[in-house]
Amino acid sequence: MKTKRGLVGFSIIVLLACMAVASYFVPPTLLQYNANKIWLPPSLEHPFGTDFAGRDILAQIVYGSRSLLISSSLTALFIILLGSFIGITSGLKGGRLDSILMFITDTFMTIPTYPLFLIMAANLKASLDIFTLSLILAVTSWAGLARAVRSQVISIKTREFIEASRILGLGTFHIVFKEILPMIRPYLVVNFLYSVLYAVNGFVGFFFLGLAPIEMSNWGVMLNLAMSRGLFMLAQSWAIMYLLAPILAIFALWFNLNFSTRVFSTYGLEAC
Repeated sequence: MKTKRGLVGFSIIVLLACMAVASYFVPPTLLQYNANKIWLPPSLEHPFGTDFAGRDILAQIVYGSRSLLISSSLTALFIILLGSFIGITSGLKGGRLDSILMFITDTFMTIPTYPLFLIMAANLKASLDIFTLSLILAVTSWAGLARAVRSQVISIKTREFIEASRILGLGTFHIVFKEILPMIRPYLVVNFLYSVLYAVNGFVGFFFLGLAPIEMSNWGVMLNLAMSRGLFMLAQSWAIMYLLAPILAIFALWFNLNFSTRVFSTYGLEAC
């Protein structure tokens, strides 16, 4: 890291990863039904209190971060891989292949992403897992990156060092991985972070709508259960923590990811 802000942005990403790792160490007893601890107020034992099933709310926040962060990161990775492959192939090869790939890309760009994602995921609800969900969202979201990468590749391939590589007989593999990818790497890093943000929004909404198996616990599921259990009808004022806790967690995650994304976007190579 060459800048202090770059270091801060990288540190935030590391902390988010540590949070996902910490979810594996949450005691299972805190996530199990306990009739003796239903709607307990915040205390040293349960900092955020307990829910309608006697489960610790803070433990659910930590545990629920795993599926959300993993699925969002997988989605971003798939978007980068698919968008980069199509964009580089289209921009580098040109001709009829370029026309076909861009026709497919433009077609996907005209389709509303979230509605298509919801329809596809809802129809596959019985067989959903984190990998499948991530792949579905990525398949519906790669088009914008592909077109942007294509534009950059078209600009790069006309430069002298690319022509020199071709004259020297260096193959497409060398041109792509040694010449083009290093130049667009900062752009891909920034888009990866933006894609994580985009995926977080999509998955939280998806789980909040109750379209995924309920055992796939994350903050969206907590929001869904909080609203369906009629928290506003309860006499205990502290019960609202079950709704506020995931909202605050989502806001903190969104804010931190957005800050990291802006840092990398502003400083480019210096932040990488």
